[in-house]
Amino acid sequence: MREIPIGWSTVADLAAAVLLAGTVCGCGRRATEVDCQLIVDKSVELQLRDTNQTSAEAIEKREEQVRAELQDEMKSCEVAA
Repeated sequence: MREIPIGWSTVADLAAAVLLAGTVCGCGRRATEVDCQLIVDKSVELQLRDTNQTSAEAIEKREEQVRAELQDEMKSCEVAA
């Protein structure tokens, strides 16, 4: 299985999406860490599928890598008190 690297600009785009999700959510509440994780996972999945990588194992492995890279940003997604 060949891994398609996702560059730093893509990781930066995902980080921006996570931070934006943390401040704005369509239902009138801040996004939770779980919400941010779902955004990251779906973004990774769509990007890999766009490069014809459809293996569930490859997608899961890359999701874990990107989540680790964005760990601090994802922790900042918490419900506002």
